[in-house]
Amino acid sequence: MLVEKRILLFRNTIFLTILACSPMGLMQAQSHLDSLTSIAIRYYNDKDYQKAGELLEQTTLFLEYEFDKRQRFYETALAFAKAKDSARSFRALDAAIENRFLEIELLDDQSFDFMKSSFRWKNLKSSMPKVFVGNPDKVEIISKDVENFWNARKMAIKNPTRKNEIFKQYYFDKGSIGLQGYYRKKIGTIDAFTTKHENRERFYNSIEKNTKGFETYLPQVKASFKKLKALYANAVFPPIYLVIGHLNSAGTVSGDGLLLAMDQISMSHVVDKSELNGWERNNIKPTEQFPFIVAHELIHFQQAESIRNTAKDTTLLRSAIIEGMADFIGEKISGQLGSQKLHEYAKGRESEIWKDFQQDMFQNKSHEWIANGLNVRNGRPSDLGYLVGYWICKSYYEKSKDKLKAYHDMLNIKDFRKFYQDSGIERQF
Repeated sequence: MLVEKRILLFRNTIFLTILACSPMGLMQAQSHLDSLTSIAIRYYNDKDYQKAGELLEQTTLFLEYEFDKRQRFYETALAFAKAKDSARSFRALDAAIENRFLEIELLDDQSFDFMKSSFRWKNLKSSMPKVFVGNPDKVEIISKDVENFWNARKMAIKNPTRKNEIFKQYYFDKGSIGLQGYYRKKIGTIDAFTTKHENRERFYNSIEKNTKGFETYLPQVKASFKKLKALYANAVFPPIYLVIGHLNSAGTVSGDGLLLAMDQISMSHVVDKSELNGWERNNIKPTEQFPFIVAHELIHFQQAESIRNTAKDTTLLRSAIIEGMADFIGEKISGQLGSQKLHEYAKGRESEIWKDFQQDMFQNKSHEWIANGLNVRNGRPSDLGYLVGYWICKSYYEKSKDKLKAYHDMLNIKDFRKFYQDSGIERQF
């Protein structure tokens, strides 16, 4: 049986190598990967974890990027752990760590409990890469992806029929681990990426200069980070990856660090906005807001454990507090307000907005209040959930006698309804 499995693994490796030689081959490889993954999920759901692990292990051969490989190796390890196959689970975990697996908290899954008395487990966590620092002065801004993008774009303009291939080879394949994470979270496919860029050609022609030179903001960024460290002793500081996306998110976080899309932090008087839709015009940030956006995403990074632990809470209230908190504490440490337009719009309308929010806050209606550029109500601006979450956090902070404890409480919420009640915000309306 073992020999047969090795032969199958060898055949799949050869198959992948052949397929990788042509664009059509890459499509076939993706189809084969999707098929194997689908079957593996079916086995997993049927609790045949051994077969699921074996198939997931095979799919790792078809994954190009380090970010995807480490996630799949972890999933493989989890399946084998559930099958009580510790040897293969450890092997998959070792492979995940070789690919910079960072989510140490995922190793707390109870499926691994029977392995934790082994000497191999004790060495496992110590071998994981450490990319986060407690010292704000050691924070890095990594911008190579921006330069790679503009080089790839110039080549794609000269060879438009090969644009997908060019961006894959010269932008995504050369990308940092941060770009790989951003691609998975916010882009999805190269075709979606290039299509958006084709339809915004004049915009991208006008922003190249505005997407470069953000290293000059590093002193301001470090000052914000030092302020957070003074307010929250447990703060950690990840690398900051600058990338080019496709106008759907200025920033997000992953286990690798803060991921910022510079095409969406590029607005200035020289930018050609003629091709942009209404949401894009309102949500592409001025370049000078870079320090605040970094601060906002840094708060999300500190929230990570709290967010994971409350994932079953799908209410609008939770989502609004998560985003509003990042705006509120981000403002405290950077000195900049997240969205002046939202605050200006809300003047004189606070009670009306609050009344509508109250009706929705315990329902799964985040899509009507957050990232809702295509789903706005009554001519209101999008993202009003950020503003209401900001109000709640501000109320909690102002009501607290111990301000440092208030920051700690916010960043470690376990029950969003209780936090809301403790904020005392209802009395303000």
